[in-house]
Amino acid sequence: MVGAAGGAAAMYQAMGMMGVAHASPYDGPIQLERAPEGTKVLVLGAGIAGMIAAMELRDAGYEVEVLEFRDVAGGRCWTMRAGDTYEELGGFTQTVDFAEGNYFNPGPWRVPYNHYGILDYCRRLGVELEPLIQINNHAYVHSVDAFDGKPVRY
Repeated sequence: MVGAAGGAAAMYQAMGMMGVAHASPYDGPIQLERAPEGTKVLVLGAGIAGMIAAMELRDAGYEVEVLEFRDVAGGRCWTMRAGDTYEELGGFTQTVDFAEGNYFNPGPWRVPYNHYGILDYCRRLGVELEPLIQINNHAYVHSVDAFDGKPVRY
């Protein structure tokens, strides 16, 4: 009920106080020692973790190569826009038919405020973030143990 009454931020705070969800201990980018001359590293996967690892290793002087299964980087973080095509495993291809300007993010669609590491990398890399206002005035809160078991408008 905390989340329904106070939203996601209140829920995260309550969970943290109960010891079941903790904020990221992130306090800045990792500090790698300089790479020995000619050291090469292969990073598997161009998702968030792979791309951050590659960036940090490169910044420390390593020669980095990233291998990715798909033809685009980003892992689960990607955006579909008008005209884009996506081929699923098994060969079925879908073409995005949205009106110009509309888009869909089929991967992660929110970054909680306490994911300090990801938010710092977004800031450092100039990744534009959009606020997520998760309010639905037509939604109901329902619990068999509250409100006499009847759904109540949020």
